[in-house]
Amino acid sequence: INKSNLKSLVDYVETLSADAYESASFNELQTVLAYAKAILIDNEATKDEVTDNVSGLINALGQLQLI
Repeated sequence: INKSNLKSLVDYVETLSADAYESASFNELQTVLAYAKAILIDNEATKDEVTDNVSGLINALGQLQLI
């Protein structure tokens, strides 16, 4: 299973600063990020789980509210 897209998104999200975003939206992103990190290290993760986490991160990024 190719996790490179998920890894790239996780790496990008980790560069974001909480100071720049409204706390509720940033906290939601951090929750989604935690699940994505778990999938990255899960050797038994399915392709659907990887795809779902990529979609979840993209959605959470889209919901971020700048301060």
